[in-house]
This record gives sequence, C-alpha cells and structure tokens, in this order.
Amino acid sequence: MPMALTSYKERWQTALAAADGSRLQAGAQTVGSLAEGFLAGYQLAMSRTLPLDRPDWTALAVSEGFNDLPALTRDDEGALTGSKTWIPAVVDMDALVVRVGRGSDAMFFWIDLPHPACASELRPKEGFLDDLGLGMMHFDQLPASGYRALEPFPVRAFPLMEATSFFAILLLASERLGLKLSASALEVAYAMGQASPLDIEVGEAKTFVAHTANWLQTHDEAMRQSFQGWDQDQRLVSMYAQLGA
Repeated sequence: MPMALTSYKERWQTALAAADGSRLQAGAQTVGSLAEGFLAGYQLAMSRTLPLDRPDWTALAVSEGFNDLPALTRDDEGALTGSKTWIPAVVDMDALVVRVGRGSDAMFFWIDLPHPACASELRPKEGFLDDLGLGMMHFDQLPASGYRALEPFPVRAFPLMEATSFFAILLLASERLGLKLSASALEVAYAMGQASPLDIEVGEAKTFVAHTANWLQTHDEAMRQSFQGWDQDQRLVSMYAQLGA
C-alpha cells in the first residue's frame, strides 16, 4: 500500500519536537522504509544547507523539462511562470526553494505554500520510490509578493549533504532496530549527519558514503527485514553511493 505521507510527516514532526529540534534524531526514530529514509534525510540536508528554524517541510526545486514542460522564468514585473518537475512529497511541502536561470545568472527564491498561483501534480509511478509522492509544481504568474529572494548558499554541496544525511539516518535507525554498530561507527554517523557544508571534509564525507553503502548492501537480509521496500528501492543506496566514488 502507498505510504500516507502526511501521516509520516506528522510522526516526523512529533519526533522532532521530542528530539529538541534534531532532524537527525527525528529521522532515526521514525524511518521504517527507504522512502521515509529519503524524506527524513532530505529534510535534514535542507536544514544543513539553509537556516531553517521551523518544523516545516521544504524542498529544493531545480529540475525542469519533464514532458517538455516550460522552465521557470521571471518576467519584468517579477512574476514567476513555468514548472519544476522533480519534487519529493510535493503535496506535503510547506515551502519551496526554486532556482530561476542557470550558472552565474541563477537566482534562488523562497516560496511559502500553499499559494493560489502554485499547483502541484503527482508524477506517474515508475516502480522506484513509488511511496515518495514525487511530483511537480506549476507556477502561473506567481507575483513578486509571493516569494522572497535568498542570499547565496552552498547549493553545490546539497547532493553530498543529502547522501550523508540519508546514510547517517539509516545507520542510526539500524541501531534502533537491533543491528549492532560499533561506538566509532555511531560517532562518525552523528558527525556526518550534523556537519554544515562549510565544516564537512569532502574526502571524509565521500568515504563515509561509500563505506556505509557497502555496509548496508552486505547486510541485505537485515535491511530487507528492517526497511519496507528494500528490494524495490535499494537502488537509492547505489545512487547515493556514486557520490562516494
């Protein structure tokens, strides 16, 4: 059965409050599937990349072009029109960080949701992370009053923040579910799941990603018993592992 994302979001936010705002702990205490692991890791990565002080869910929306939908543009009056085409748990997001333009001309804007000029749409399921609620957001003349510009932030570091967050949460969740990890492994997981893009050592982070992916894959049967959707969605582990290469 598809995961009720709103139900997971509520469990995550309850755990977040109990963990005194630690998104790492909230994820470790709640994930029961790889889709939930992705969502918890994604929200942790967002908070490590941007200063987030609310328990809301936020997504970084940069992907465009699916089904030849138009890219997001900004007209002379500041209105945003177009589509972002890869957003996890799109109907449960409280805010988006969208990119307009590319390269040195790129601008990033914060959009609080819902907004009448923004319409979400789920993407077709493809047999991978089908419980993720993957979708798109379409913008129809979103006025300048509906968003705010963001100061530069380390957006290029986000994929590594995402991978280290996901693997740190899965390691800590594995410990919660009964798999034994060494004290040093847990210490590294905590460190890698909390460091900011400015503080993290890239080489150490890549090593952590590669080693953790290998550990998870060599404990295949335990992962299958611990995390719903392991057989269908474990390609996510391999995809993140490429960042450790």
